[in-house]
Amino acid sequence: MAFVSTDGVCVSTWKPFAGAAKAVVIDNNGQKYDVETMLGANEIYDVAKFKVNAKTAAAPFASSATANSTAWVVIPTKAGEPIKASINKVEKFMDKYTYCVLTTSAPEKNNGAPLLNEQGQIVGIYNSNGNLQSATDARYANDFVLVGLSQNDPTLLQSGIRIGLPQQSDEAIIALMLSSNKIESLRTATINDFLQKFPALNNGYTALASLLFSKGNIAEADKVLQQAISKVKEKNEAHYNYGRMIYQGATMASLADKAKAQGWTLDKAMSETNEAYKIKPEPVYKHLQAQITYAKGDFPKGISRVRSIDKDTNEEPRTIFGNGALPRKS
Repeated sequence: MAFVSTDGVCVSTWKPFAGAAKAVVIDNNGQKYDVETMLGANEIYDVAKFKVNAKTAAAPFASSATANSTAWVVIPTKAGEPIKASINKVEKFMDKYTYCVLTTSAPEKNNGAPLLNEQGQIVGIYNSNGNLQSATDARYANDFVLVGLSQNDPTLLQSGIRIGLPQQSDEAIIALMLSSNKIESLRTATINDFLQKFPALNNGYTALASLLFSKGNIAEADKVLQQAISKVKEKNEAHYNYGRMIYQGATMASLADKAKAQGWTLDKAMSETNEAYKIKPEPVYKHLQAQITYAKGDFPKGISRVRSIDKDTNEEPRTIFGNGALPRKS
């Protein structure tokens, strides 16, 4: 294992992570760290990138590797001294990365250790497999970049460790959506990670509030939705999300008592939705106003509100209110 950044990003072999629900890494001083997230992996080259929650010292990368040179398999100090290796052959892959064939006495238990040249630069990630000793360029693993669809990456899904979020907000939103089918602990951790990385976006607050709502925790969901209103950039979306969830709670029989105790009424739902519409008059907000009106028992006005949306958008209405379908406009 080699740290490649000052904020806990590491590269190592992939095999130890396959089938693992958790993992612990040990640095050169014997300090243990839990692996927080997986950031990428390649099963063929047996390399992985992951992150621990720690401030770390990063070793520099070697820009190239040279055949017939000396290198060292560096293991934690408490485990022993660095083990000498001879680089017998250097092959290139993907035009810019190196794959080194080695001769060394380093055993298989040292797989994942960094191979350093005599300048102390990382040449690769050590791997012993039968009679073959090799090192795959650490830069290759370090260049792994998460995207939204990485949540469904078949290699990363072999591990039970949480898949990290992309750095770009649009990709992170996709990842957040795809994490909805994860077990609750991973889903919750992904939502919290999103909130930490993107506190000005509504998506994380809505996801957390929806999770709490699904468990009947109306009071905590309310806190999260109010927090969104105070923190996000798009206030209209925050008010709409709040109004929509209040409407859902107020009209769901199984949550009616909890919703009432929290002050979640149809009037409050309308107030939040009106605020959203005042900030930005979107048809979807008008649609929710119509649903709330209909739920309050004013059926003609509810239908009239939908008719006005159809008139504005030139669309045929196929909106569902409760168990009934609104008839088409003649």
